Amino acid sequence: GILFSKGYKKSEVLLAFLNKYDLKPARIFFFDDLLENHEDLEEALNKEGICFIGLHYLGAKTVPRQVDPTEMQHQIDYLIDHGIWLNGK
Repeated sequence: GILFSKGYKKSEVLLAFLNKYDLKPARIFFFDDLLENHEDLEEALNKEGICFIGLHYLGAKTVPRQVDPTEMQHQIDYLIDHGIWLNGK
């Protein structure tokens, strides 16, 4: 699954989600552009005995335009409804 945690620590959101649904995955794959988010989540998952596999996304630094919140919400809604991510313009 995919979790969005804008404005909150990634580790807090993920651990709250796992606890709420009583989940204990063997490993978590994590994609993020900020190294401090990787470090925070890796430390939290290590304490829980969950294998952390982080992929540091560097492409966000080359995005040529600002993200349109309306377009982003449409993409997220479409992903939830159809299981397909729409490419931006």
